[in-house]
Amino acid sequence: MSDGLEMRRRQFTSQQSTVEIRKKHAVSVRGAHKSYGTKKHPLVILSDLNMTVPKGTIYGLLGSSGCGKTTLLNCIIGRKKFNSGELWVLGGSPGSKGSVLPGPQIGYMPQEIALYSEFSIRETMKYFGWIAKMSSKQIQERLDFLVELLMLPDVDRKIKNLSGGQQRRVSFATVLLHEPELLILDEPTVGLDPILRETIWKHLTEITNDGSTTVVLTTHYIEETRHAHLIGLMRSGYIMAEEAPHNLLTRFETDTLEDAFLKLSIMQNMGRRRRSIAVHSVISTVTLPTGIVNRGIVPEDTDTKDEISAEFGDGVFVNTKRRFSLVTANQLPQIPTPIDTHTTKISDYLIKLNPQRMKALIWKNFLWMVHNWTIMLTIMTLPIIQFSVFYVTVGHAPTHLNIGVVNYESNGTECSPISCNNTKLSCNFLEYLKEKHVNMIPYESETSAVYSVDRGLTYACIIIKENYTMALKSRFEKWRRADNWDLLYSTIEVYRDVSVKDVASFLKLYLYDSFVLFISDYLDVCEMNKDALKLPIQWNPPVYGNRSTDFTEFAAPGALMTITFFLSAGLTTVAMLIERNEGILERSLVMGVTAIELLTSHVISEFVVMIVQIVAVVCFGIYTFEMALKGSLFLLLAIMSFSGFCGMWYGFAVSSACDREGTAAYILLGSFFPMILLCGAIWPIEERRAFCEDNQRSVARGFILMDAKGVVAVLCVIQAVYCVIPSYIKVCPHDHPKLAACITNSIEELRPRLKTGIPELDIPGLEPFELDPIEIDSIGGGTRLATNISDIRVYGASSFKILKLTPTLTKKGHNFRFEVIIPRITILAEYELDSRILFLDLKGKGPFNANVSDYHFECIMKGNKIKRNNNDYLEFEQMKCNLVIGKVEIYLDKLFEGNPTLSKATNNVINDNANVLFEEIKPGVLKALTKRFTDIANKITLSFLYEELFP
Repeated sequence: MSDGLEMRRRQFTSQQSTVEIRKKHAVSVRGAHKSYGTKKHPLVILSDLNMTVPKGTIYGLLGSSGCGKTTLLNCIIGRKKFNSGELWVLGGSPGSKGSVLPGPQIGYMPQEIALYSEFSIRETMKYFGWIAKMSSKQIQERLDFLVELLMLPDVDRKIKNLSGGQQRRVSFATVLLHEPELLILDEPTVGLDPILRETIWKHLTEITNDGSTTVVLTTHYIEETRHAHLIGLMRSGYIMAEEAPHNLLTRFETDTLEDAFLKLSIMQNMGRRRRSIAVHSVISTVTLPTGIVNRGIVPEDTDTKDEISAEFGDGVFVNTKRRFSLVTANQLPQIPTPIDTHTTKISDYLIKLNPQRMKALIWKNFLWMVHNWTIMLTIMTLPIIQFSVFYVTVGHAPTHLNIGVVNYESNGTECSPISCNNTKLSCNFLEYLKEKHVNMIPYESETSAVYSVDRGLTYACIIIKENYTMALKSRFEKWRRADNWDLLYSTIEVYRDVSVKDVASFLKLYLYDSFVLFISDYLDVCEMNKDALKLPIQWNPPVYGNRSTDFTEFAAPGALMTITFFLSAGLTTVAMLIERNEGILERSLVMGVTAIELLTSHVISEFVVMIVQIVAVVCFGIYTFEMALKGSLFLLLAIMSFSGFCGMWYGFAVSSACDREGTAAYILLGSFFPMILLCGAIWPIEERRAFCEDNQRSVARGFILMDAKGVVAVLCVIQAVYCVIPSYIKVCPHDHPKLAACITNSIEELRPRLKTGIPELDIPGLEPFELDPIEIDSIGGGTRLATNISDIRVYGASSFKILKLTPTLTKKGHNFRFEVIIPRITILAEYELDSRILFLDLKGKGPFNANVSDYHFECIMKGNKIKRNNNDYLEFEQMKCNLVIGKVEIYLDKLFEGNPTLSKATNNVINDNANVLFEEIKPGVLKALTKRFTDIANKITLSFLYEELFP
């Protein structure tokens, strides 16, 4: 071991310490200083530290816990930087252009295990091997060797199922896997038995013998560093000695390195100095950079600071007569910064993604998901659970509300139907109120009813005075001169508990709606103009949304965005923190993985998870809760994906600011409430205080619910989920004075679109539409027609004309009676004929062509109101029609193999019986036409609310 070192010493004995010489070493440190804290109160970790590790050596760094060993190693591998000083590693400055660091040329083993506990040994080796650009075959060969060398257990066992010593062996194996040029090992033999430690030292000696591999290690086992070529004795951020082990023992006349370390520590504390002639002769040849005094050569009576490291590791030096004290950054000599000789190219500024490293990172991310399938299953189902809870519990109109009723007029007697002569109209009003699904609790007196509200037994109470009906009728009759008695006794008094704001608002709405319907029906039966009592304000159909949009519909887009955003943020945060806290992030970065590669791999893997979440929750909402989707599904998915993408980057930011999952969870939970309130998902951002206007808009923009210039992106989502009635559908108010003409005009305006179809309403075109195959077997006189007609296409249905339309409107729905004529219909098909005309057998196969003029329909369509999500829609039953046709012309091509004479004669005979033949076809045509028109009507009426189509 010492022969190789002596040879390397002889090679450099007469050389001066220049930058070029120091760059030839595996590691060279000069004047290193590292501190934390403020300039006024610094916590100094490394002070004026010098270190030299020649190539092809084993360098043992010894020191107590907390002396700065790990900090020094982190600076060497490029994970931290010195405050000042010079550092060369494998000929370059770590992290600079042209340096091999970070990269696979270095192997770093931290004190921690720093491996994914869910991975097996084989999977761990495959990941680090791919990062080091090894092939699968090379990885397997090295794995077989390391299993034998380090006595590893079954390679398919998971890391978490191994003992502590076995885990450290696996950690050590990942460093040796790709045979790096420089090994940085932080206490590699802790927890290993003596035999295995000896085996490891033997292997380290073998790989350094040829000079191609250098090892820097720290250890608590001081005596085992006798195997090292050089050892550095470190104390309080300072290397006291850097020498071969046997030289230290000789100089201090001791048998153990512990004693040598003790004597050096005592001499350091006492401020004494001892230097051998050999040490002085080596240090005196060192030439320092310009401006730095060589503290190795001083007069004997001079008080000096610590001596610099010997160029080749054979110096012993301690402090001077003063007591040892760490110097501050201002007292340190200014070591020139290493010059970056790399020539800058345009390609240096381009984002580079190494395909093999990306493959390893993405594979690792998905493998983690597979091993943690229970967590991933929870993550996949959580959006569905959250949206289900939201949709079931939020925004719906409350029912079964307790309302106290004091009716001094009726006293709970049986109600007669509403009429102009009714003397108990208060009872009729309460019947209308019952339809709002409220629980009406009768009370004997106003005092007891108000008391029930005060005690929380009811949400409100209604007081109806005696003579209510008489006063109400009198108020109608002499409305311009109504006296105080009429006004007092015709007024219903209401006491409410408004502490529950939503319930109070809904109760107010229920009472208003019930009273309006009650009065309208009363005026109607009394043959009075019910519109006279309406407010002189015309509420036209909404431009966006619909009149009955409830809070669930309003908040659903915001809920989808919020769920997508925060679940993406949470998944990204947890993934990054687990990778960092388990140490695998640091190993990966040291081996050359770049930050952009790491982020890209997480974006790809977590984007896949996010897409699955989005598709699952949207499909669940549409098919389970019948969430109306009228616009572009792609637009909805794109906006949600963008929201999730923003959530990912928010997760990256949170994980960068936090060290623990708990802290990150607090930040995510703490930001949830402000974001969802400030972005406008729950309450309009226009309802804000002036001081938070700018911040609120910024949050809204960042949360993609609000865009610049007041363009609300949430309206894009609402438009994707709930769209308005398109302009080509003309709306007809139910009380239109010429309702029949209005509906007729609306259908006429829609007819051109029906010809080609309306994709946004899923209405196929009428030209053509297809019929099911028809079999005809007609016998008349001497003629028998047995024909199969298939591939039937009907043209001309879109040319229909409405001759007469009579609508009938009821509370339960709409009925329409109408007459329609289609001037001409053409039927194209394929026929297969097996017939007989007189005594002539007729067989053939070919095109079928029929023209029918004057299709005259008399039809009835019955429409019923149905409930969906507490909204009214109109649904039509199958249209029932009678059909009368005019002239029928039929032509069968390719009869008698195309003989024109026989073919013409046969077609003439068939056309003489065309009406009989078409009677066989007519039921199929009629059924297809009525079904198609019924489907078209339902596609429209079930796509929009009843009150939107018939306001």
